[in-house]
Amino acid sequence: MPGVASFETIVYNHNVVIADDLSARPLKVFKNVMQRDLIEAARMAKVDFTIQVVYNKKLQPSHVFSGDVVEAHHAAVRVAAKHWGTPVFKNADIVVANGYPWICRPAMHKDGSNVR
Repeated sequence: MPGVASFETIVYNHNVVIADDLSARPLKVFKNVMQRDLIEAARMAKVDFTIQVVYNKKLQPSHVFSGDVVEAHHAAVRVAAKHWGTPVFKNADIVVANGYPWICRPAMHKDGSNVR
């Protein structure tokens, strides 16, 4: 949305949409209400081309996808998930997360001291 939407629209998308629906969470790309809102905004703004870049651990581009905003993004997400994702284990006693702090934050207490 940046570049094609007002600040108020971006705030709405990030705050209101996320607060109202549990499907809108970091790293949840498919079946995500926030993602659907972003796609709708791109289509309304007639954005018909994008360039998506996946970086390696040295922050160098490793894969580049271009074309339709949805198809290119989904292709990049699939590559990124394959290379950077970690399998999810349910009912684990201990969890070690591989993400930047802003991604892990929903699983932590407000002071960041304990994982829920």
